[in-house]
Amino acid sequence: MKRYRPSKLTMQEDHDRWLRKRGVHPEQLAKKLKASNTIPSYKTERVADTSDFVGKIIYRKQLTQEERDAVTAKYTIGQAYNKGGLVVLSTKEANDTATGKRRT
Repeated sequence: MKRYRPSKLTMQEDHDRWLRKRGVHPEQLAKKLKASNTIPSYKTERVADTSDFVGKIIYRKQLTQEERDAVTAKYTIGQAYNKGGLVVLSTKEANDTATGKRRT
């Protein structure tokens, strides 16, 4: 063991007293319980049974080819408001230069 001067020993004792007074001396810290944070659980419990199944869509009446052609003649596919994506436009919207297809 290394021998220290008396002044060094008194400084060390003063420092140990100061640490003990504040509760942070190594002996006190060894006895202290370590705090640990817990992560909360965000799991949800379902109260009622749910389903993501939509099912088969059944129409009352199947359209004939002529009826389908008559319906689709009313609409066109184009860009609305020059936004890039294609959307279904009515004949009125397609002819309108403000909202209809992109004009160059």
